[in-house]
Amino acid sequence: MDRLQFTIGTLVDSAGGIREAKSSAGAFAEPSSALPIADEMKVPDVAFPTSCPPENQRAFVSDAVEDVIVDVTRRIRNPRLGTLFENCYPNTLDTTVQLSVQNGKPDTFIVTGDIAAMWLRNSTAQVLPYLRLAPKDKRLQLLFRGLIHRQADCVLLDSYANAFYATRKMGVWATDVTDMHTGVHERKWEVDSLCYPIRLAYNYLSVTGDSEPLDENLHKAARRIVDTFREQQRLKNDGPYHFQRLTRMFYDNLLNHGLGNPTRKIGLLHSAFRPSDDACLFPFLIPSNLFAAVSLRQLQHLSIGVFRDKDLAGDAARLADQLDATIASYAIVNHPVHGKIYAFEIDGFGNSLIMDDANAPSLLSLPYFGCCELEDATYQRTRAFALSDDNPYFIRGVAEGIGGPHVGPCDMAALDHHACADKPRFKRDFALSANAAGDERWNGLHARVLRCQRPEKIHAPVVCMVQFSFRRTCGSSRQFSSRYLREGLTEQIGAEPVASQFNIVFADFENNETVVSRRRK
Repeated sequence: MDRLQFTIGTLVDSAGGIREAKSSAGAFAEPSSALPIADEMKVPDVAFPTSCPPENQRAFVSDAVEDVIVDVTRRIRNPRLGTLFENCYPNTLDTTVQLSVQNGKPDTFIVTGDIAAMWLRNSTAQVLPYLRLAPKDKRLQLLFRGLIHRQADCVLLDSYANAFYATRKMGVWATDVTDMHTGVHERKWEVDSLCYPIRLAYNYLSVTGDSEPLDENLHKAARRIVDTFREQQRLKNDGPYHFQRLTRMFYDNLLNHGLGNPTRKIGLLHSAFRPSDDACLFPFLIPSNLFAAVSLRQLQHLSIGVFRDKDLAGDAARLADQLDATIASYAIVNHPVHGKIYAFEIDGFGNSLIMDDANAPSLLSLPYFGCCELEDATYQRTRAFALSDDNPYFIRGVAEGIGGPHVGPCDMAALDHHACADKPRFKRDFALSANAAGDERWNGLHARVLRCQRPEKIHAPVVCMVQFSFRRTCGSSRQFSSRYLREGLTEQIGAEPVASQFNIVFADFENNETVVSRRRK
């Protein structure tokens, strides 16, 4: 099936008329229905080339995904936005999927992108935008089945590892001072890593009704997850995990002989590292503990409805209740400007780290993971803090967003998406400001996107929003949020129901690392 090519062709305006578009080498005519941005906005003379690999070079092809691409791009009147959608939406399938059969079962290995390894976090986040299409596509269901099987095997191999190889080999981090296993790429203990296999299995069952991959192997992995969480409460001892690395990078190491900073044992889960793979300053990482509580309740439902294991269900529910109660008692701090907000990390002794990081789960992304309602008062105050200059990793200037220690406080390579949108009411606030159309830093970021030739580095939601924003730079210090982007998409597509289809693309806010890339044919 051929994908629509919008680098050349015609555009349909709001009145139904046809207007000719220039070739991919030149600028495109703007549709009459533009975003509600000031008239002084200048449009860079840049076309986005179609960079989808030929079908015979794609790692995986889904007919349902191809149908969405054809349908959505046909409705988008802006050619560059259509091309971005076509390039970005199928990229995970095109470039990262390795589907095979192992021991009579489907097996799916999802390369994270720039490293030939699979993260539990990233692999789940990379495929979730396609989940709602799985009931329409049996081969896509096979992909999900295989990934659930693979993730269960990974957890049983090493529940403390964050990243794995496709085969049993030792890799570049074999010299880390930890209990390294063959088949493990990296052994950084991150609480959220064990939440993602539950999230994947629970949502797959909810959407498809297919319980085939939720087998005894996953049951064993689920038991291992709860046992590992219990170990990392460290109520009786320090537990089996330790980690040290010979490196000059501070965030790749743990203090105190690989255990991390001391804590008062209050019942929260110790996380050695964050979703960014950076070491925690204080081991009680609050977004990940909140995420764990949600995942444990999902596991409770799976244990009752699928595994028929009342003991596991009860243990998961009790631990979830304990996490929620302890967070309410210890993790809400009084900020001098914003009032009572969630801390990012705490140690139980009264010390806390007040910041937010781009990588999810983050404080900003809590509603997306079901940790709280969007309207929750504590969350709203926390959100206001995270998107303000009081957050040390909030970036303000040419573009606005949340960075993190992994790339530094002024690096635009990692941006938080500000909110999450698999529910229509969630308004993404990917706020951007262009102080001048010719700003040197903005042009530098723009050039970096166009220069990068690494297709596997792409993260579709960010690239769509970031690259789309390039054509909306303005001559004043005017700011605009993705509320306009959302409404502008609806306006440019010309049909409100179609806007919801963009949730498929923009809902993956869990996998937000390096984002500047484009794909080439």
